[in-house]
Amino acid sequence: MRRSAMLALVLTFAATALGGCGRNEHATISVDHPDSLADRPVHVRIAGLPPGHTVSVRLRLVDKRTLASTASYRVSSTGVVDLRTAKPVDGTPYRGADPMGLFWTLRANSDQNWHLGWTLRFTLTVRDGDTVVGQRTLTRRSTVPGLRSRKLRPATDGVYGTVFEPPAGSPRRPGVLVFGGSEGGEYLDGVARLLAVHGFPALSLAYFAEPGLPSTLRRVRLEYFAKALTVLSRQPGVDPKHLAVLGASRGGEAALLVGSYFPRQVQGVIALTPANVAIGSPPSGTAPAWTYRGHPIPYTRQFNEPAPTDVPDAVIPVERIAGPVLLTCGGRDAVWASCPYARAADARLTGHHDRYPHRVLAYPDAGHHSNALLPYVPVMGDPTAQADEAAKLAEWPATRTFLSDLASR
Repeated sequence: MRRSAMLALVLTFAATALGGCGRNEHATISVDHPDSLADRPVHVRIAGLPPGHTVSVRLRLVDKRTLASTASYRVSSTGVVDLRTAKPVDGTPYRGADPMGLFWTLRANSDQNWHLGWTLRFTLTVRDGDTVVGQRTLTRRSTVPGLRSRKLRPATDGVYGTVFEPPAGSPRRPGVLVFGGSEGGEYLDGVARLLAVHGFPALSLAYFAEPGLPSTLRRVRLEYFAKALTVLSRQPGVDPKHLAVLGASRGGEAALLVGSYFPRQVQGVIALTPANVAIGSPPSGTAPAWTYRGHPIPYTRQFNEPAPTDVPDAVIPVERIAGPVLLTCGGRDAVWASCPYARAADARLTGHHDRYPHRVLAYPDAGHHSNALLPYVPVMGDPTAQADEAAKLAEWPATRTFLSDLASR
């Protein structure tokens, strides 16, 4: 074979080897904070693209299972797709320009609940047609150097959960008891961890559906929450005179109950999409969900009724809460009437001496899962997901402000 023919063969082989897998990277992907906290936004800008083309951008996370999201964008006349301003084309998972849209629209093959990990590594891939034109990785964290955690178990500690402590040497701050709703377990453990990242010691609590606890949300003792508050008050970095409870959904109902029944231990309540009444145990509602001193808390069977007529005493006596109260709700809540519930609790607080600050953060287009609280973190793919994300963007800083204000009371 002549030398020129051999050279042509080598070049052809090299082109096939480089391009055969669909990779021809020439775009530049810049990320302002490639290693960042999970509740902080990042700015992604992709340059060096063919003007006028439509490119797809895929974000992929491999944790215990794979989550991914993909959106397509029209390249600007300067060859740039800037996720702060670029609007995805039709058929992509969110509407309008949203710099973090690819993050909160991450989905798996099922709607099974997904928990925020300590350190998450993402791959961002840009394709022009079938060709990969750019790829890079980025990291999101829900921890900081020195953050500590410790598991608690009923046999040794009297409660089931995880304590998250800010780094040693941090100032004493209000402690936060955090718990979820009818899903059981430590559903809001990521919230507790990021509260500790921001300086607030937190105890992520399970109150049923874990070893050593009731198997269902039935006859759960309110004294169990009081025990958890005692445990929390003794943790390093906790100001024991400023303790708050934070609960979502049935946990929001529990937060209002705990604040009402244990006012000496609770100095602040955050109730996310709560009920203002005690409701029976799911699914039938015909058994008590909560007890106090061995007796059932009065509960109603009239679902979505803030002023029940069957058992009027089911209304939670929120006027007993000895501290500020923050309530949230979604106007399109498909689980229960969280806005009528939250407004009824707020009105009762106003009607009874109104000693402490209280307010409702209401989001007309949001649904029930706005109570996940953390922005930029994927939750179940509800029709209200985009409005839920907008709600969380407001709720998360409001929660931290509430706790900061509590520290100064």
